[in-house]
Amino acid sequence: MEIFISYCDDTDGLKFARKAKRLFATRDIDAWVWEDDASYTRYLSTEISQEIVNRQALLALVTKGTKNSNAQKDEWSTAKSAGNLVVSMIKNGIERPSELIGRRCADFNENNFEVKCEEVARDLLEEVARDLLDESKIQVTKSKLREETDIILYKRAIHINKRQESLNPDIIEEFNKEVWDGYLSNTIIRDTTLIKGIETYDDTSGYIAVIMNSFRDLSEINAKNYYWEPYFNQMGRAIAISERTLLQESIDKQTDDCNRKIELGKENIEIVQEEIDRLLKSGYAPTSILVPAQLLSLFYKFFGTQIKENRGRSVVTVDDKIMLNLLWVGSETGLNKVMIIQKSAVEWSIIHNPDTGFALTLAIGLYLYPDKVALLAGTIVKCDIKNSDAISVIPIVG
Repeated sequence: MEIFISYCDDTDGLKFARKAKRLFATRDIDAWVWEDDASYTRYLSTEISQEIVNRQALLALVTKGTKNSNAQKDEWSTAKSAGNLVVSMIKNGIERPSELIGRRCADFNENNFEVKCEEVARDLLEEVARDLLDESKIQVTKSKLREETDIILYKRAIHINKRQESLNPDIIEEFNKEVWDGYLSNTIIRDTTLIKGIETYDDTSGYIAVIMNSFRDLSEINAKNYYWEPYFNQMGRAIAISERTLLQESIDKQTDDCNRKIELGKENIEIVQEEIDRLLKSGYAPTSILVPAQLLSLFYKFFGTQIKENRGRSVVTVDDKIMLNLLWVGSETGLNKVMIIQKSAVEWSIIHNPDTGFALTLAIGLYLYPDKVALLAGTIVKCDIKNSDAISVIPIVG
């Protein structure tokens, strides 16, 4: 596994980063530390950002100087925008930064740092291990609703949640919390669309059920030596990534590509700036930009001074007035185009769960088999493009 260690250049930051790097190495976790691993090329900030995006996780080491370190917070923002796992270790006595609220956290001091590193390493490796197990691998299915009564997501959830008598109550609580946290930490829907909540499903035309199903052995779920937090969290993240894919597919189908292309050989990334300017002049001030991770180095090379951190998010500034949410998109969504979006151009409709009123429906309990626990997470949504003129889609070729 490969991770990026984000630390502040104060008295403690580098010391603990190097110590963590050595400890992680004993667990076959390859950690990247700026002071020791950077090549010190001309584009150092680009190298750092590329390392963050290309690695599976980021460890945020919070020490005394972190509070005033915008560079360190930019690193967290880049990781979150790319949808990567972010965990933190905070030195005792230091307040948790707002940007890390909702992220996994371990408090440490001089005496227990090694033990806490072991806990973090276990978190990280458990997640990777579960991804490698075919039985555990997160698989999200998307299907069109067949008819008005075909809201199987809700019906199945009711049946599953009715049979929880064999489960440890702590597992049920952890499941619901971690799936929500994983979803909320990775969703981009609130940044890129206008959200419309639907309380009834009389007309399901155009809606998609995004559902994650899994079965686990009852004995494993209740076993004390199993650590389920990373797996539950990943379920929520999987739903968020599936929503992101649906958003991209909807824009791609309902909006024509612009007449220009980004050619990797020519590195003509300036087209992005020109398309932003065109939308501004047309009266459609963009609010978000989706960029495939393969363009990271080229994007930072051109927009480096315009990329900043704002409230825990990466943004691209235009004339110090307009700020676009910068969202890095990994290969899992299949995006090979840059998408510049005005929020009002996209309407994201959600059929709320009729019993809870929430966007997500969650269920854990026995279902078809007496020795198997069913896990379910899902949502019913529709994406409509209301104004394609307020969106620019730039293909990438080469």
